[in-house]
Amino acid sequence: MLRGMGMPEPGGLTPVVDCHAHVYPPELAKKALAFREQRRLEGESNYDGDTDLDGTAEAYDAWLEREGFAYGVILPLAMKPHQVHKLNDFTEKVTKRFPRLLPFGAIHPDLDDLKATLEDLKARGFLGVKIHPFFQKGATMSPFFEPIWLRLFEACRDLGLVVLTCTVFYDEIVQKSPRAANDLARLPQAFPGLKIIAAHLGAIYNWGAIHEELLGSEVYLDLSYALGFLEQGTVLEIIQKHGDDKVLFGTDTPYGSAERNLERFFKLPISSQERANIGGLNTLTLLGKQEGLR
Repeated sequence: MLRGMGMPEPGGLTPVVDCHAHVYPPELAKKALAFREQRRLEGESNYDGDTDLDGTAEAYDAWLEREGFAYGVILPLAMKPHQVHKLNDFTEKVTKRFPRLLPFGAIHPDLDDLKATLEDLKARGFLGVKIHPFFQKGATMSPFFEPIWLRLFEACRDLGLVVLTCTVFYDEIVQKSPRAANDLARLPQAFPGLKIIAAHLGAIYNWGAIHEELLGSEVYLDLSYALGFLEQGTVLEIIQKHGDDKVLFGTDTPYGSAERNLERFFKLPISSQERANIGGLNTLTLLGKQEGLR
C-alpha cells in the first residue's frame, strides 16, 4: 500500500515509519487486547481495534512488511522501577529478531541506578526512552520541572537519547489547563539538545487548551491516537501551526488501529512533501536512521 508514498528520495522510494507502537510477549498481549476490547465496548471509538494484529512482535512486523514500512518504533512502559530491566531485555530480544523494529527503552524516574541504566541502554543501541508521568508517578498537574524528572532529561540529553512522553494529565483535562503542554514546550530551552516527542499531538483529550506555546516549539508531536479523536480540520491546523518538519506518524497499535490510523493519515489533504516528511523522513532524521536506508 505504501510503497512509493510521497516524494521519492534520491535513488529510491520515500521510507515510511511508525514512530509509536507497542508489542508484548503473548501472555501480556492478550491482556492488552482485552483492555482495548473493554474500552471499545464502553463506547471509546478510538479503541477501534485491528483486524489482524494481536499485540505481538510477530504480527506487527508482518504488518509493517506487508504495508511497505521501513521501520516501526517499539515503546515499552515500566509502571514500576523493578519492571525496567526485564522490559528492556524483551525489547532488545525482539528488535534483534526483527530488525525492522527500532528499540526505545523502558525507564522509571525512581530507579536508583537511573543514569547507569540509561548509559546501558545507549550502549546496547536503544534510540530513546518512553515515559508516562501520570502512570509512573501519579502526576496531576505538570511534572516536567520536578527534580526527579529533570535528572532524567539531563541524562538523556547528555547521552543523545530521545524522550517520548505520553500526554495524559487528568487534572489538566478537567481544568482545560495548558500548563503541562507549556512546560513541555520549554524543555528544549532548559536542556539544549534534548530531543523530545509529545505523543498524541501533545495533549490527549485536551487539545483545545494546549497550543499557544507548544505549537511552533522544538518539541516533536506524534499523530498516534489523535487521528481517531480529532476532526480533520483540527489536525491540519496543528500541522500548519507546528510545522510539518516536527510532526511524526504513529499508530499506537494495539491500542489504536494500525490499519485505520494509516487510512486516516492518507486521507489528510496535505502535499506529497508534507506526507513524506510526516510519514517517515522526520522520524528517520530525529533517530539518526536516514543513512541506513541508502
